[in-house]
Amino acid sequence: MSIMKKLFNTIVIISTALMILSFILFIIHKDKLSITLFATFITIWYHFFMRWIIGNVVGPMLLGVNSNNKWFHQTKKENKFYRILHVKDWKKFLPTYDSTLFDLKTQSLDDIINNMCQAELIHELMFIFSLVPIAFSIYFGDLYIFVLTSIVAMMFELCFIIVQRYNRERLVKLNTKLKRRRSR
Repeated sequence: MSIMKKLFNTIVIISTALMILSFILFIIHKDKLSITLFATFITIWYHFFMRWIIGNVVGPMLLGVNSNNKWFHQTKKENKFYRILHVKDWKKFLPTYDSTLFDLKTQSLDDIINNMCQAELIHELMFIFSLVPIAFSIYFGDLYIFVLTSIVAMMFELCFIIVQRYNRERLVKLNTKLKRRRSR
């Protein structure tokens, strides 16, 4: 198991324990501090647990996605946008949950491209489900806090979506070029 997987699993376990403890504290005391702690830890838990579920349960169901689907094609405007964002300069700072899926030593280019499509879909689902904590404001109030945490989580996911799309386009071009050479 990769270091990133171990770290993420540990964070899910710790955030679950903190959420349960804060819930017990809330049930016992029902004061402003206990409700604030519970709201904080249930939000943190949700963001990590949702990502764990999507990555480990939903993600494997997305294997074999058609990388030729138009959804995965990059547009010229998108490519220009990525240059403006300087994606090439910051993409290396993002962690990879399972680097074996993108390893040229163990995976073919076709497999890596398909894995990138799967990873993009996973992060797009996480992007959408990052909005769920806004519903927590119905019970806890303080809508702006839940909107803010959801926006931050969405922006975080957007970074991964952008990197998948940016990198995949380059690998698709390389793969096409290599296949043309082999067919000569």
